Amino acid sequence: MFYKPVICPVCQKSFFPSDLHSYKIYDGTKSKFVCSYGCVMAYKRKNISKREIDRKKRIEMQLMGLF
Repeated sequence: MFYKPVICPVCQKSFFPSDLHSYKIYDGTKSKFVCSYGCVMAYKRKNISKREIDRKKRIEMQLMGLF
């Protein structure tokens, strides 16, 4: 099966995924192809830092009795 060219959502580079393309990121219920393992890790680092910030804010709110 031949795919159309896809633009990587992380680095904006155009690439052609193959049938066995394994580099994907999961955004909620959708999965998106990314061009390389480096882009997968960059996406994860960015989102993990957002989750950590949200978790710390929730803990602070719980300690202050606002949540």
